[in-house]
Amino acid sequence: TSSDLSISPQPAFSHPPPPLIIMTPQEMENLAKESFHRFDSNKDSFLDQHEFKNCLSTMLQSLGYKSPLIPDQDLQNALQYLSNNSKIEESRFVQWAVREMESLKAKGFLQ
Repeated sequence: TSSDLSISPQPAFSHPPPPLIIMTPQEMENLAKESFHRFDSNKDSFLDQHEFKNCLSTMLQSLGYKSPLIPDQDLQNALQYLSNNSKIEESRFVQWAVREMESLKAKGFLQ
């Protein structure tokens, strides 16, 4: 484990893989944006930690995870990596979420 926070902890999601879902990079980006906007409760283009947790769970469910319980350590790592004063900015979230999906794709969970 590296203490370098500039690199997203790998892998962020350590629970069982979902069934294969075919996704284009554009679909990944759309899913990340949709999820973000759904939970951005005060529409300020930021998520707080609670919104982030719900957003991630919903996103994982739409990727086919049955009960996306994100291990606390994974969540903390992601929050630490993404947050700026405990707020998570949209562009940063989308970038990160797409990269995570690419990583699931590389492992053969998405196509």
